[in-house]
Amino acid sequence: MIVCQFNFVLPIEPQSLMKMTRQVIVENGGTVIGDLPLIKVTVPSPLGNIDAVCKLIADSTINIAVTRKPELVSCDVIRDKLVAYLKQGVKLQSQMTKSQGN
Repeated sequence: MIVCQFNFVLPIEPQSLMKMTRQVIVENGGTVIGDLPLIKVTVPSPLGNIDAVCKLIADSTINIAVTRKPELVSCDVIRDKLVAYLKQGVKLQSQMTKSQGN
């Protein structure tokens, strides 16, 4: 059952971004299973784990469907956390690209 659902238009190539975002999620205690076009993610929160499925739905758009969350964690809080992970992924990808260019 989907409890929250979000679409994100990605600012860079999805495969590269998700590789970096995977790293960020794992470093923060989460798990990531699979690769695009379909990824399963578990992200910890102080109140319990959040489970989601991330699906590539267009060239640069992903859909994230949250399938389990703690009752006291709002969809807005989850969205903000997902945006933070994606921003960190973009930052890491940008740093990697710059270091490869030098």
